[in-house]
Amino acid sequence: MKISYQEFLSRTQKGMAPPIYIFSGEDEFYKERAVKKLKKLILKQGVDELSFNLFYGEESTGTDIIKAASTPTLTGDRQLVIVRNADRVGISAKAIIKNYSRSPFPPTCLVLLVRKNDYRFGIEVVFALPSEGESITWITKQAREKGWSISPQAALELKEKVGMDTRTLNNEIEKLVLYCRDKKNITPEDIRVLVGDSKEVITSGIISAINKNEAKKALAILKKLSVDEKKTLINAIAWQMRRQGLGWDRFKKGFRSILQAELDFKSERFSPELVLELLVIRLCS
Repeated sequence: MKISYQEFLSRTQKGMAPPIYIFSGEDEFYKERAVKKLKKLILKQGVDELSFNLFYGEESTGTDIIKAASTPTLTGDRQLVIVRNADRVGISAKAIIKNYSRSPFPPTCLVLLVRKNDYRFGIEVVFALPSEGESITWITKQAREKGWSISPQAALELKEKVGMDTRTLNNEIEKLVLYCRDKKNITPEDIRVLVGDSKEVITSGIISAINKNEAKKALAILKKLSVDEKKTLINAIAWQMRRQGLGWDRFKKGFRSILQAELDFKSERFSPELVLELLVIRLCS
């Protein structure tokens, strides 16, 4: 059974917490809000450690998860068991959880957080990211909830810089609210001053510097990316090169360099940082 976040809120306000919830989708911001709602509903102040268990799918066994879900609390109260990354549990763990779903322990609310739902039981709450058309409305609503307004142009610039990762967007709005504490309106100028460039903007800057053979500038921009972002940068550079419409000779040379970088990554001969620095130097030479 699938329900929306709004229906989940309605059920929670009525004190309803089923034995099994599946929180699916990519909207991590509203997933966290839903988890907080359940904590407020189920957990009693001062006894959280007796009524709450948290697991991570990639680190936990099905036996440990279900043992926690099936064991009554010392106080006899309701309890909450959260499994983050539940789509990363092993095959045997999934089988154990599925078997538990046939006869769950009534005082327990077991919540499985996943991106894609492969479970076929429980009540699924779908947390989809806002669409492109909904993004400005979403940003405006979040600012309004915090007591601020944001102009449509500012909301658009924020979305262009950050993308539609709702948790990151909310964090940026929180920072903007603090920055604009002496006024009640967030403007495009505030976005430009406070919000850093997104990975896409940084990648575009690197490509622009490479096209001008400005290796020093490209390497300086590269340092803005985290290690995880650097690991995905090669494909982004290749995609940008296709869009740039480079001459055939430059295009062939660029892709030879990219293929070499991919081989260096896979062989682990060099660190990801060095692989990308060498790639930039090759592309600029």
